[in-house]
Parts: sequence; C-alpha cells; structure tokens
Amino acid sequence: MDSEATSSPSLYSSTSLCVVALDGLLNRLRNYPTLGDLKDISEDNGGRFRVWIGNLGALQPPESTKSLDYRLRSAAYIRTGVLTGLERLENLTMRGEQHEPNFTSPA
Repeated sequence: MDSEATSSPSLYSSTSLCVVALDGLLNRLRNYPTLGDLKDISEDNGGRFRVWIGNLGALQPPESTKSLDYRLRSAAYIRTGVLTGLERLENLTMRGEQHEPNFTSPA
C-alpha cells in the first residue's frame, strides 16, 4: 500500500461509520409517520447503499482480496474520491439524525 492509503482511514472503517449513521437516521425517521415520502425515499436509498457496499466489498476486511480497500490499493485518486464521498455521507446522515423536526412530534 502507498503512504496515502496507510495514513487515511480504511474504506472499511469509513463504510462502517456510514452504516451506523444511516441506520440511526432511518430509525429516527421511523418515529415520524407523517414524513411519508421522505421516510420511504430514505429507506430506499439506504437499501441502495447497502447493495452498493455489498457489491464492492466495502465491508470486507481491508486485508481481504475481496475488499474495496484491497482493490483500490494502487488507485489513490479513486480511493480518495470514494473516501471523501463516504465521509460526506456520514456527516450528512449524522446531521440529519441530530436535527429536531419542528413540524410534528414523534408517534
């Protein structure tokens, strides 16, 4: 692995954090039945994310030859782009989870 890959978080760990943050947001949205479409769209996109990470091996241990970390070990530019996207997703879902809706109280 190059020095960039060893100095930045693994794609595995970043993906794991995204899954935790996304699950927290989706669980919170389930408490607000009036959100309807937003809740459905969020759950649909969460499912798409899970398919994507499964297809790419993003939750495989970094040392596994099936992992996204292993596959991108020599492609620093792409790895950095994926890592940036995962970090943005984690930040946005955590912000969404912390946001208090002001239109309806939980069911």
